[in-house]
Amino acid sequence: GVKVVLGDTNKESGSSVAEIITTKGPGSGLFVQCDVTKDKELSNLFQSAWDRYGRVDIVCNNAGIGGEVDITSVLDFNYTKLLDINLTAVIRGTQLAIHYIKKSGRGGVIVNTASMAGLVPQYIQPVYAASKGGVVHFTRSLAHLEQSQNIRVVAICPGFTETPLIDSLKEVIKSTFKETILSTDFVTDGFIELITDTHKKGGGAIMRVTNKLGRDYPSIHNRKAAL
Repeated sequence: GVKVVLGDTNKESGSSVAEIITTKGPGSGLFVQCDVTKDKELSNLFQSAWDRYGRVDIVCNNAGIGGEVDITSVLDFNYTKLLDINLTAVIRGTQLAIHYIKKSGRGGVIVNTASMAGLVPQYIQPVYAASKGGVVHFTRSLAHLEQSQNIRVVAICPGFTETPLIDSLKEVIKSTFKETILSTDFVTDGFIELITDTHKKGGGAIMRVTNKLGRDYPSIHNRKAAL
């Protein structure tokens, strides 16, 4: 069966999820408290996975935050943390994932969490959109790793999803964007589809997840970076 290593700043929630996973099989879940903006802690997360299980096959870089303000009227908004978590940590997480997957010697898959905000302009959260757009293009630029190193790097771009991240935005989502909110189960199924490559989209694939169109792949996934 699959062994799962979780990293999060929230020790209570992370430990609880690891315990649930462990009920499916002894030793199948491990939680490591981790702030992805701290390189030492992120590196320790991967090393802990290696020390416990001796291999790394699948990595999901999923940490993300919102909390943006109107940058046209608030000069002292500190957007560094948002970019550090949403983009920089994804880049570093991908680097570490590649290192440990290569060390395992079996090939693997890296799924980076982007957002529909990385595909469609977001006037209410332009910095968030920039961070997620960065994840999309970073992922596409690593498409060649599937051929050269047997590592498939892909990204998922969900619409508004039922998580604490959108608690303060629900009224705006309904009134301005006219969108219904996605269930986490529907998005999770997208992760599984990408990991198994059900539709044979290969490295650099960008999955769009919306209630209107379901789970699909916009045409940009064909534009892969040259070797």
